[in-house]
Amino acid sequence: MQFHPDIKPAESAAPFSIVDIARAAAKNLSGRWAVVPGAWSVNAEIVGGERSFHLGVDEEGDLYLHYRPRPDDRLPDVMPRGVVVYPDGLFFEGAYAEEGLMTLSARVAAAIEAVTGNPAPVIQIPAPGTAIELGRAHAEFGRTLVYPTAKPLTCHSTEHPTPAAAGYMVSHLGFTVPTCGDHKDAAADVARELYDLS
Repeated sequence: MQFHPDIKPAESAAPFSIVDIARAAAKNLSGRWAVVPGAWSVNAEIVGGERSFHLGVDEEGDLYLHYRPRPDDRLPDVMPRGVVVYPDGLFFEGAYAEEGLMTLSARVAAAIEAVTGNPAPVIQIPAPGTAIELGRAHAEFGRTLVYPTAKPLTCHSTEHPTPAAAGYMVSHLGFTVPTCGDHKDAAADVARELYDLS
C-alpha cells in the first residue's frame, strides 16, 4: 500500500500524550519515580525523592523538561543525543511524536539521568529470537538490557590478556555490545555512548 507523501495513514498518528511519555520515562529510571498528570494531559510532573521534573510542550511545539537546579548538580560534558540545556531546564531538539512513545520516553529518561547522575539499571532478559522481540523487550523492561548469546563473539573489553569469549550481549535501545560476565556494566556504558553518538 502506498500513501501520498502529504497524507499519513491513521495508524501513524501519535496515540499517546505527554503523561504517557512521562509514565514510560519514569518506568525506565532507577529508583522510585511517580508521575503527576497535569490538566488535560498536556504536561506532567516526574517526581523522584526530592527531585521534580516538569515535562511539557512549549508554544513552538518543542518538548521540554523544566527542573529546579541544585547547587551540586553537575551536568555531563556531553548531554544525551538531542538534549539542549537552557536556563530553565532542557529541551529536546528535533523531538516529534512520530518517533514513538518508546523513543521519546527514552530521551526524557536519559535527560533526567544526565541531571541526577543516576543511570538506569541493566535488566537481564532471556535471549530474544528476533530484532522485533528485542524491541518489545526494550518497551516492556527498559532501555538497557543484557541477554545470553550463543554466537561466537569476543568480549568488548581490552582488560583481558587474551581475547575472551562473550557469553552476553548488552543492548541499549538496539545498540549492542558483546561482553563477558565480568564487564556487563562497562558494556552498558559503551552501548549508551554508541546510542548517544548515533
